[in-house]
Amino acid sequence: MLIYGTRATTIGEFTVLQAECAHCHQRGTQRMAVFGRYAHLFWIPLFPVGKVAVAECTHCLRTLRKKEFSPELRRKYEEKQGEASRPAWHWAGLAVILLFFTSSGIASAFWEVDPREALLDAGPGAADRPARPGHRLRSLLH
Repeated sequence: MLIYGTRATTIGEFTVLQAECAHCHQRGTQRMAVFGRYAHLFWIPLFPVGKVAVAECTHCLRTLRKKEFSPELRRKYEEKQGEASRPAWHWAGLAVILLFFTSSGIASAFWEVDPREALLDAGPGAADRPARPGHRLRSLLH
């Protein structure tokens, strides 16, 4: 059973003081949040897949998605977008996978060759047989 999907976490929140709510016309009640989305495998984050921004009026609780932002809210979002940086742990699973393959590659390069393989290579008809993959690399390292 393979469990995978996407999740989101809050990566930035700010209050927009000058913006007016389009629904209740109150000023200074807009709150903006930016969520970072990431792909996961068994709930371990692999890599980021995007950002989602929403604004909410704290007076009437009306929520707007980024595509519904007024020009004023959009301008404030562009100003504050740099403050909402993605955390490094959104890349954690990919880093673990990369570390695993790198360490297994290094370990296989220094893996001890079975002495019986040398006898098989030196046996009758050794010149007619193709070399086994990886064997030559290991013999060069020793």
